[in-house]
Amino acid sequence: MTEEQFLIFRLAGQLYGASALQIDSIERPTTLVPVPHTLSFIKGVVTVRNTVVPVVDLMERFDLNNVHSDPRLQRVVVVKMNQTQVGFLVDTAEDVLTLPKTDILPAPAMVGGIQAIYLRGIATWNNQPLVILDLTHILNETERRQLDVAQRVVEKEFSS
Repeated sequence: MTEEQFLIFRLAGQLYGASALQIDSIERPTTLVPVPHTLSFIKGVVTVRNTVVPVVDLMERFDLNNVHSDPRLQRVVVVKMNQTQVGFLVDTAEDVLTLPKTDILPAPAMVGGIQAIYLRGIATWNNQPLVILDLTHILNETERRQLDVAQRVVEKEFSS
């Protein structure tokens, strides 16, 4: 495959992309059910098509300016991580873009405070830098386990 599709979204005014192959759906945020005793960037859970989905605030996860855009424009990007669906809160979902793989440059060690482990590369869209993330690596193993526990707790409460 010489081209790949990416969802383009914004966080704190910066453009980001993620492979469309990683994304299950893009949802409007509904009321988040908070889950106590979780990491600060886990904002709670939502129900997406009868599945409890934990929601991670990407701006807070990356320690970016925590002033979100208009809440009416925010979206939850739902990704399958191992056997769990995880939602990532973004400021806006802009577009789906097809890029030749040759247009994606290797990621530097850090971009805007975001470590290379989360990055696939850098490209350009509409004459602006586009930071391409690997959403499946946003959370480390400990954080994934905590998400799994939070999801099970909420599922148990809803099923009772």
